[in-house]
Amino acid sequence: MNTWWNRFYNKRQKRSPRGSEQLSAVPREVSASGDGSVAVGGSAEIIVAGSHNALTIHLGSAGPTSLDELADAGRARMMQRWHAAGVPLAVASEFADTLELGTLPAALTTSPESRVVVLEGCFGAGKSLAAERQHHQDIAAARTDAQAPVPVHLQAKHIEGDVIDAAIRAARPIGDPAARGVALVLDGLDEPGPIRGKELLDQALSWTATTTGRRWRILLTTRPGLEVDASVRRFIPELDDDETSSLIDRLGGDGRAVRDQPAMVRSVVRWPLFAIIAATLQRDREPLPSSPVAFLEALVTRALRDVESAKEERAEQLLRRLAAECVNVGGLAAASDVGSPAEVQALLGTRLVVRRGDRHLAFALPVLEQYFAGQALLADGVPVEVMQSVELLDRWRYGLAMAIASGGWKSVHAMLEPLLHAQPGVVAWAVHEAIPRNVPEGEGPWTALHASVYRQLSKLGSGNLAQQVTASSSIQGGPAPSQSMPA
Repeated sequence: MNTWWNRFYNKRQKRSPRGSEQLSAVPREVSASGDGSVAVGGSAEIIVAGSHNALTIHLGSAGPTSLDELADAGRARMMQRWHAAGVPLAVASEFADTLELGTLPAALTTSPESRVVVLEGCFGAGKSLAAERQHHQDIAAARTDAQAPVPVHLQAKHIEGDVIDAAIRAARPIGDPAARGVALVLDGLDEPGPIRGKELLDQALSWTATTTGRRWRILLTTRPGLEVDASVRRFIPELDDDETSSLIDRLGGDGRAVRDQPAMVRSVVRWPLFAIIAATLQRDREPLPSSPVAFLEALVTRALRDVESAKEERAEQLLRRLAAECVNVGGLAAASDVGSPAEVQALLGTRLVVRRGDRHLAFALPVLEQYFAGQALLADGVPVEVMQSVELLDRWRYGLAMAIASGGWKSVHAMLEPLLHAQPGVVAWAVHEAIPRNVPEGEGPWTALHASVYRQLSKLGSGNLAQQVTASSSIQGGPAPSQSMPA
């Protein structure tokens, strides 16, 4: 059993019975001002307007310049993710301040044999939270030891060029990386695409093999699918039944009732993100979905329903536009490129989108960017410039898989047909990534999709790819090595 959640939950149970003050109390370290803002400390703050919020981290163009700013930024990132998933701000603040919540055993985040550890898990598994907790430990070590490695937190999709150069630049305002080394957390290795992710991983491995690099410790997070040596790979554990129930209870749901759900639902809510969404659905007496993508759709539906400043249809169009812009630029989107000030405010009102500085926007959860990128592909097809660019297509891979996982047969087929001729290998990868692993034969459109893709690849002379796609699903009787996108 994972103990990190139970330790937190048991403490809460001693203080208050389930369903009393647990969704309303403002924790001790949160200060609310008259203008509705909730401070998270230092130069990072969450700005709340009515029932909506926009998270802005003002850290200057150079990024964090002190250990306090590093800690403030990490706390804000955790709060924005939880709030986007439906956790009230006060509870998100309490979660952020409970250090054992999300902290994994050292064996999963460090290695005596290697200076590099790759923490792998499906979306919603808690990888980013575990990385934030390791970053917090690195900050604490630097506070007490002036010679400890300089703590640095980076997101893979925002890095241009070499990851080591980026880490050194981020470390210099805090301490001397040449003398002390760096404790680097690199989150979302998969997000810039498999090709770029592998490039960043190779850079980290090569650097830590040098004399100077041996003073570094690097923790990377990724979804399944990247080629990672077994010696550096660690798998994030799922919650057990007790932990799942505890988390759902803490958020006002009924964890005991979840145990009576079908096996497929129980397997999905063993990952923290989906347990959180389940609790919000239960509070409103809504049925629980049976797949990760369906849980995401429920989260999105609720967020759009709560938007007061724009119609749901318009808000969804803006979210698709934002996702496409973020994927195309490989990072943050300029707010002015997404919409008018009123439209930007509508996006922020969904809780799914956050500010980065004064001029840029991002999704609070990377998987939401991928989800809406998929919706953009289903609505508009794959742009010609994407099909013609290896770099762009690599960035769009997970959006493509999301589109396949969430779309209907006709829309998916229409989207894939031109791409099959231009980039058959990418289609093979995306279909393998998206198709459910344990669907009874003949159920759903997936058998037809497999047959269609197989025929197209065979016509193109890509027989090996066709066989790989067919073998990737239990529909055809073969096991699938990746479990990152069960639809």
